[in-house]
Amino acid sequence: MHKNESVLLKKTKTWTTVNIVILIIGVVISTISVISLFGMKATGFALFQGLPGGEEAVAMLEEATSPIGMALAVVLIIIDIALVVWFFKCNGRMKKNIVPEKLPYYISLVLYVLSQVYSLISGSNVQVTSGGIIFTIILALVFVWIRIMPLIHLRRIITKAGEKIQETE
Repeated sequence: MHKNESVLLKKTKTWTTVNIVILIIGVVISTISVISLFGMKATGFALFQGLPGGEEAVAMLEEATSPIGMALAVVLIIIDIALVVWFFKCNGRMKKNIVPEKLPYYISLVLYVLSQVYSLISGSNVQVTSGGIIFTIILALVFVWIRIMPLIHLRRIITKAGEKIQETE
C-alpha cells in the first residue's frame, strides 16, 4: 500500500506544480490589470470616450474600479501569493515523502469558485455571445479540474498529513 501512496504523492506534487504555475501567471496578470485600471481611471477612461459602445465599456470599467472591486482584486492577489508560497512548502514536503495538508488546496478551490461566481454576478451588464459563454464555462471547468486533481490524489493517501510515507517493496 505504501508504494501506491508514493505514486499518489508524486501525482499530487505534479498537480501542485501545475497549480503553482497557474497561480503565478494569475498573480502577474492580475497585478498588471489592477495597475492598468488605476491608470485608466486616472484619465477618466478617455480611451473609450466617443467610441461605439464606449459608454458601456466605461460603465463596466467604473464598476471594476469601484473601491469594493479594487479591494477584492488586491486581496485576491495577496491570497494567491500566499497560496503560491504554501504550495511551494507542500512541494518541499512531498519531495521528502511527507504528506502535505489539504487546506491550501481547499482554499484555492473555494476562492476560484467564489471569484467565478462574483464575476458572473458583477458582469451581468455585459452582453456576451453564446460561444463566449460556452468557452468561458469550459475554461472555468478546466481550472476547477486542475485545482481538484491534487485533492483527489491526497484523499486517497491513507497516511496522515505531516507523516512520512515509508517505501516498501
